[in-house]
Amino acid sequence: MAGPAGPAASGQVVTAQVADGDLEPERRHDAESTASAGVCPRQSQVDGPIGGGPHGAGNVESPGESGTDGGRDHCVSNDEDEDRALLALADSVDRPSAARVYDYFIGGETNYAIDRAFAEQVRERVPLIGEYCRTSRQFLGRAVRHCSAGGVTQFVDIGSGLPTAGNVHEVADAARPQLDTRVVYVDNEPIALAHSRMLLADTADPERHHAIAADLMEPGELWAQVRDTEILDLSRPVVLIVNAVLHFIKDQDDPDGIIEFYRELLPSGSLLVLSQMTNENPESEDERQALADLQDYYERTTNPGQLRTTGEFARFFGDWVLEEPGLVYAPAWHPDDETLFRTEPSQSRVLGGVARKS
Repeated sequence: MAGPAGPAASGQVVTAQVADGDLEPERRHDAESTASAGVCPRQSQVDGPIGGGPHGAGNVESPGESGTDGGRDHCVSNDEDEDRALLALADSVDRPSAARVYDYFIGGETNYAIDRAFAEQVRERVPLIGEYCRTSRQFLGRAVRHCSAGGVTQFVDIGSGLPTAGNVHEVADAARPQLDTRVVYVDNEPIALAHSRMLLADTADPERHHAIAADLMEPGELWAQVRDTEILDLSRPVVLIVNAVLHFIKDQDDPDGIIEFYRELLPSGSLLVLSQMTNENPESEDERQALADLQDYYERTTNPGQLRTTGEFARFFGDWVLEEPGLVYAPAWHPDDETLFRTEPSQSRVLGGVARKS
C-alpha cells in the first residue's frame, strides 16, 4: 500500500519473533535507546503524552512532570505509564510496522530488520512500492504549501508517522517566512511519537508545534488532546491532514463516521487533505493480482487495510468543495519538477485531494 507497505505474495510474511540483535534500527538507533527516548524525549521542550499501540493512546508523562537541573533537561515519569510505553514499544517490534516500513521506503533511518525484510519482500512483488510511498510524501508537501499560501496556518496531521525530510511544520514555515503557522502532530505508535518529539525539541518552536499520542479511531479523545495543547484556535480554519492512512482502515471499522466526526468539528474555511492507495484500473492481470495480494497479506501485519477506487474514496470528503484539480491521482495534484509519475499520474497508484468547508 502507498505509504507503509505490506509483504509480497512470493515468500513468507515476516511476522515471527526476532532476536534482540535484529532489533537494531538502521544506522544509529537501537531498541533500548529508542524505548528510552520514548519514555523521556526532552519533555521540557515538547509537551504531550507518548504511548499507545495499534489502536490506542497512552501516556508516558503528563505535562509539567519534567524540569531542569543545572540547565540540563530531565524527566520525571510515572512508573505505570513508563511500563505501558515500554510494553507498547516491545509489542510493536515483533511484526512489521506501517510507520517504520514507510520510513524505510522513503529513505528514513528509523526502522528495524524485520521492517526492512518485510519491505524487500514487498518490493519483489510490487517493484514500484517505494515510488508509491514517496508519491504520498510529495503530495503532502505540495498540499501543505497550497494550504499555507491560501492563508490557513493551523494544521493537525493525524497519522504523522516517523519524522523525516519535509515535515509539515518545516514545509509550512518555509512557505510562510513570517513563521505564523502552528502544527499538532498525532500518532499512536510509540516509536513515531518518541522520534517526533525529539525532532520538535531540536528543530521546532514549542509555542507553535506539538506532538501528541492519540488514535484516529478514537476521535473524541484525539480532539480533546488537540484542544488541550492550546496552540490552535479551533474557532479559526484548520487544515486536517490524513495522508496515506485511510487504506489502513477497513469499511467495517466505520471510517465514514470517523472522518465525518472531524469534518463536523472543523469551522468554515477549514481544509481536508486526504490520500490513499487505489486498486483502480490495473494495467494487467498481474498488477491486479499483486494489489490484491498486497491487501490480503496486510491481514497478517499490525496494519490490515483496504484499497479503494476513486468513487469509494471520494465519499470521505463529504459535501466539502474540492480544490482544483479535484480528486485525482496524486502526481496530477499541482505537480512540480520533482513530482514522481508527473507524466503518467495513474502509474502512482495513489489518489489525493484537498477540500474546503463552505
